[in-house]
Order: sequence, then C-alpha cells, then structure tokens
Amino acid sequence: MAKCPEDLLLSGCFSSVALIMIKAPAPMLIAVGMYLPFDTTFAVFVGGMLKLASDKFLIKRNADEKQKTIVENIGILVASGFIAGEALTGVLLAALVLLGIPSITSLLTGQNAFEFTGSAMGGWLSILIFGIVILGLIRIPLGALKNKVQ
Repeated sequence: MAKCPEDLLLSGCFSSVALIMIKAPAPMLIAVGMYLPFDTTFAVFVGGMLKLASDKFLIKRNADEKQKTIVENIGILVASGFIAGEALTGVLLAALVLLGIPSITSLLTGQNAFEFTGSAMGGWLSILIFGIVILGLIRIPLGALKNKVQ
C-alpha cells in the first residue's frame, strides 16, 4: 500500500493558509506553480506576460473600457480554443498509442515522415510554432479591436 506524503500535504496546507492570510493576489496560480513542472507553468507565465503587454498597449492607445473588454474577451476565446485543440490532440494521440500506431503519418502514408522531430531540429520547430501561437494570441484580439473601431 502506498504511503501518503504527509509532509507535502501539511506544507501545502500551511502555504495556502499563509497565502490567504497575506491576501496574495492569485493564490491558485501560486499553488499551481508549486506542484506542476516548469514546462507546464511556463505557458501560464507567457499568458500573463501577453496579458500585461496587451494592457500596456491598450493604455498607450487610450482605449476605453469597452475596447479593453473586447480585446480581453477575444483573447480568452482564442486561448480557450488553443487549449481545447491541445486537449483533443492529446486524446487523438492517446488513441493512436493504444492502437499501436506510432504516428499519424505512418497511419496515412505507411511511413514516419517526421522523424526529425526527435532531433534538435524538432526543438527549433517547436520554438517556431510557439512563436506563431504567441503572435496569433496578440494579433487576433488586437485585430478585432481595430475592426471594431473602424
């Protein structure tokens, strides 16, 4: 039988009480940052930085509250779409693993067409795609603001 890590549970309880007592602005984000690995929480950090950049951009453009709300709502909608797409992709990949299929390309063409993704080139490709996603998270909401203003 597995032993429950009481020391971690108690430290989590005391940390959460301390965060509530000092009125931390986002105790849930702090809690998530404490137990999830860095590569997972980094996406939350990038999202926060994009929100900060968007807010500063809107302040520079003297946007009113309605315009700020439009940008925020569209940004949330786009980010939610990315999250849902990621979840559906995860389910699809899990199904492929269960069926013993190594990749979608091997299913469709009979050969693994993207073997380079396991090399350093795959890492650079991931960074490029991450940059494109960030660009989309900036341009789509701000582009909607431009369309609403005109």
